[in-house]
Amino acid sequence: MVLLVVVGLVGAGAGYLWWVRPPVRRAPLPPEIEKGEDLVLGPSIRLEFMSTGDLDFSSLGTQRHEWVAFVTWATKDPTTSSRNIELRLGQPVHVQGLGTLTLTWVRPAPPPWDLSDGSGPRLGVNLNPDPGVIRCAYTDDCNE
Repeated sequence: MVLLVVVGLVGAGAGYLWWVRPPVRRAPLPPEIEKGEDLVLGPSIRLEFMSTGDLDFSSLGTQRHEWVAFVTWATKDPTTSSRNIELRLGQPVHVQGLGTLTLTWVRPAPPPWDLSDGSGPRLGVNLNPDPGVIRCAYTDDCNE
């Protein structure tokens, strides 16, 4: 009887982890989307500076057994507020003034019992920039 209870608890725990941490963590680009610039976003990684604004990691979670990431797009236009963008694996999203973003991979944070320095979620995003949008380098503020 005790063995059945233990097996049941272990099975329930494993099922819960499987549900909240889906095993599919990569997706190819859809056929209509060209390979663009690869961006890596995460809470401990500096945000991506573009000539038209800044792209930053917001969160990574799951909905209906699917990875969902949120990023924040803040344009340089002071009259426009920042926008939260929902990204799902392999599904392109066009953002006005930035381009088309496609979430291509996720690396979730480790489970709570395995946290270490530098750990945290990471996102791989393919960016096909709109015409005129330039990715700024560390030493270039895109104002030249």
